[in-house]
Amino acid sequence: MAKEYYSADEIAATVKISRRAINARAKKESWAFREETGLGGKKRHYAFSGLPEMIKLALVKEEEPSNVVPINRYINIERASKGVPARLSSPPSTKGAGGAVLPMRRPAKSADGSTSLTTGGPADPPAPPPTLSTSSRPAGRIILPPSPQNQPWAEKIALARADLVRDFCTYRETARRRGEKLTDASRDFLAGYASGLILPGLRETLGDVSLATLYNWEKLYRESGYDYMTMIPHWGRHRAGISVITEEEQQVLLTICLHPNRINMGTAVRLAKHLLENRGLPSPSSPDTMRRYLEKYKSTNFDRWTLARGGEKALIDRVVPYIERDDSLLNVGDVLVGDGHRCNFMVVNPFTGKPCRPSLLGFFDWASRMMVGWSIMLEENVQAVAAALRSAIIHLSMIPKFLLLDNGKAFKAKVFTDKVDLFECGISGLFARLGIETVFAWPYIARSKPIERFFETLSNTFERLLPSFCGSSINDKPAPMRRNEAYMQAVFGGRIPQIPEINEYLHSWQVFYGNMEHPTRKGKTRAEVFAAGRGPGVEDAGLTYLMMAMKVRTIGRNGVRFLGRHYWNENLYGLRDRAVIRYDWSNLSYVYVSDTEGRDLGRADRVARMDPMVRLTEPMDDSYSALREQQKLQKRLVRETKQITKLAVGHGEREKLDALPWDEMLQIEPRLPEIVEQAEAEALAELAAPAENHSEEILEMVEPETEPTEIGERPKEQPWEYCFERYQWLMDQAPETLTDEQRAWMEEYKSGRLEPGEFELIFGQKAKAGDLDE
Repeated sequence: MAKEYYSADEIAATVKISRRAINARAKKESWAFREETGLGGKKRHYAFSGLPEMIKLALVKEEEPSNVVPINRYINIERASKGVPARLSSPPSTKGAGGAVLPMRRPAKSADGSTSLTTGGPADPPAPPPTLSTSSRPAGRIILPPSPQNQPWAEKIALARADLVRDFCTYRETARRRGEKLTDASRDFLAGYASGLILPGLRETLGDVSLATLYNWEKLYRESGYDYMTMIPHWGRHRAGISVITEEEQQVLLTICLHPNRINMGTAVRLAKHLLENRGLPSPSSPDTMRRYLEKYKSTNFDRWTLARGGEKALIDRVVPYIERDDSLLNVGDVLVGDGHRCNFMVVNPFTGKPCRPSLLGFFDWASRMMVGWSIMLEENVQAVAAALRSAIIHLSMIPKFLLLDNGKAFKAKVFTDKVDLFECGISGLFARLGIETVFAWPYIARSKPIERFFETLSNTFERLLPSFCGSSINDKPAPMRRNEAYMQAVFGGRIPQIPEINEYLHSWQVFYGNMEHPTRKGKTRAEVFAAGRGPGVEDAGLTYLMMAMKVRTIGRNGVRFLGRHYWNENLYGLRDRAVIRYDWSNLSYVYVSDTEGRDLGRADRVARMDPMVRLTEPMDDSYSALREQQKLQKRLVRETKQITKLAVGHGEREKLDALPWDEMLQIEPRLPEIVEQAEAEALAELAAPAENHSEEILEMVEPETEPTEIGERPKEQPWEYCFERYQWLMDQAPETLTDEQRAWMEEYKSGRLEPGEFELIFGQKAKAGDLDE
């Protein structure tokens, strides 16, 4: 029975090598050991379970030679018991290298009549087939891993190696008999083998072999009793999923790696070695072996690996099978996919003038793979969705049948999905009013929205070409945006574009993207598929209500003012009332105007600005023609205003006014001075009455006249239509005549709480000059 631990001296004496070589190999291969104190101090004793197989075999033979069944006999008996014929090899009965005689292999009959191979002479007794149970296993028996022996490719290599070793020994023995040096004979044999002149079949199986490898194979073959099964390659174990690392190593490695913190394999191997050493457990496997075990576990248990390290979402995204969809069954306009994308570039904020990252909200036609409508806004909201849908319908020239939308708040707003009666709540669902069925994507599953792949292409081919590209993450930042990059900022620091410029760039990029080949409809580009399926067209005016972005503005002489520009049409001429404008961020060249009661005032185009010296420019261009048109318009409006005024107050009405009996009207006019004097006399008579009877009335009547007033009579206000008119009137009054309520109202108006932005718009220049308080 083999011991559990052996010293280096015992192992060295058994395998006939030096103790120093044993210690060097143990350190290189990380043999498990324990230290024992004896004569000479502490010495290492190596665990039998952690020793190489050949050393185990030698120790077992040394300890109990009579109880050991030869490995070659055991393997062949086991193969015969399974009905597999034994492979017989018959090397020549000549002397091997160093004068050793190579015995002949001959078949031997077992008790049940099966053929096995023996290593000794005819005196070797047949052995019964061993069982695999632990209780009946003979003591000291070494069972090699079963997987390589069961593989045909491994047995083929072992037989080829055995044949090569036998031919090598035969060639060396022949050369020795002729008196040649064995070293020269070995080199000549290897040269002939490498050139293919001898043993071409073996070279095709084994490939190139070095002289040292031949010496090792010859030694292994001779020490094993000329059993070819010991020549099976050891690297065949991994193909059967067998790992040589211990159970403790496996448990510690999996405990560290199957953790949501996602510790890498190299760190896990080092930690496992450290933990096992602290626990006093052996860890004979090398770091490379432990890493290969983890890689093998990951490839064979990828579902568990992904769930433990990445969570359920990672499991669904990477491991669970996905549903394949065929978009060739769809027509253009059947399904629009909508989603928002935080842009990776900067634009100028139209309200603050500072750089900011906008949001692009687009609608993607699933059949043609084209983005048919989009809206660029500072944040994803209901207005952006409505403007993008309106742009998509106009570009598509039809109303889509279905909308596959994101699961975000902007798309799930009540104004889009509510289908209640219009007369019950005053508003119906926007999509329902258009007859569009809405479908919402699964939350946190990107593959359910095909537009995600489009956004990736947009980021790589469009956003990275813009001068204000800022990157999708900190690591993706361009060099000019990093710290201490003054040179890159000076050379490549680009300007920040406006939102209308980005829309123009996107239209140009759509031409490039549309010329790409369609992924599922071979032979056609995306633009060709889209053009073939466009609708007959829709009325632009009918989609006005989709322009959900609204502002309230006051109509002036040049129309309404928005974002620093004027928008005007003839319907706004002569109005000084408030109006509601609707606009689209993707096209700010016009707005739709309506009054506060909902009456439509039509579309107002942006007023073009003229060159101050346009009349002096040579030659005359379109700017001069536009100036002439505006001048004609001004003259026509003046002429029409005169005509309307003349009709409103005609000459016939003026003649009637002149014919009125003014003299008679003056005669019947009441004599106001006499009436006033009579009223004053009656009041004095009442004051002369006894004081005890009229004391309270006298006090009430004389108190206003006797009590002196410092501020005089307060002016009365009239009903004001606009806040700025009341503020202007209060500014014209003397400060001492104003009440506390009036002063408080003026402060609230100046602060913007009553009408935000109106005070700065109307009185901004005076406030800067400091004239309001004077």
